[in-house]
Amino acid sequence: MEKYEQNSFDPYVRFINRRNLANSYPNLIYAFDYRLFYPVNGSIDVETGGKCITLETFALLIIPPGVGYRLIVRDEPAEFYIVNFDFDSSRSETVCRPPVIKDFFDPQKIFSRFAIPPFESLFHLSGVYEFESILREIDVARETDEFTARNIHSGLMKYLLVKASFLSETRKRTEENIQIQRVKAYVECNYSQPINNSSVAKEIGYHPYYLSSFFLLSEGITLHSYIESVRLKHAKEMLATTPKPVYEISRACGFSDSSYFIKFFSRHMGMTPKRYRALYM
Repeated sequence: MEKYEQNSFDPYVRFINRRNLANSYPNLIYAFDYRLFYPVNGSIDVETGGKCITLETFALLIIPPGVGYRLIVRDEPAEFYIVNFDFDSSRSETVCRPPVIKDFFDPQKIFSRFAIPPFESLFHLSGVYEFESILREIDVARETDEFTARNIHSGLMKYLLVKASFLSETRKRTEENIQIQRVKAYVECNYSQPINNSSVAKEIGYHPYYLSSFFLLSEGITLHSYIESVRLKHAKEMLATTPKPVYEISRACGFSDSSYFIKFFSRHMGMTPKRYRALYM
């Protein structure tokens, strides 16, 4: 699927409606364009890609064309906006083609194969209350002439999509920062224990490989190096402020082998632990 830059795409709204859904779809259905769902009252479950997403009120879900999904009504009928759109108005057909079950779906009839990040795959964003007014304006614009409606639709959809992408990325960075702070706090509290990438990842709830890559990308150093830097910091403090033997400080700072600690300390500080202590005591 070819991608657009966010400053160059021109969305085309093929269909928009605010509807009530009282009955579930019994079969997976497949759409020929992008489908946006936005509940304004109640909630629905969307089964797609082998998982079930609970779409609460004021949440946004965008499903790319050709991706099968099933809508499941929960306790009460749900009221939501549904929008069929593409990212390129110059290539879009105006006639709306309703979604169909798999037996009748022809991938060659997909309207457009263009997208912008992060909408190439399933996109879900909760708590976007401000999007209701945008979708209402898009819906109302249908009552104007074709030229006006098309331009209002394109402008408002572009704003909605760019804002959704921005909010998603901002929330992701915020969540990543929270997780980084959790990692750092855990290391600070447990540096004296035999912790490593795997044990920290288990505590945080991440796969060790993912956490290592994630930490390196965020902090510019490996998690292993960070753990050693925390141990080194505390070793320096203890050498400068206590008369404890080097082997005790080594053990207290999480180094199981005092010989390795001396080599490690000398490599990073340019002097032995005893020489460093002599500067302060």
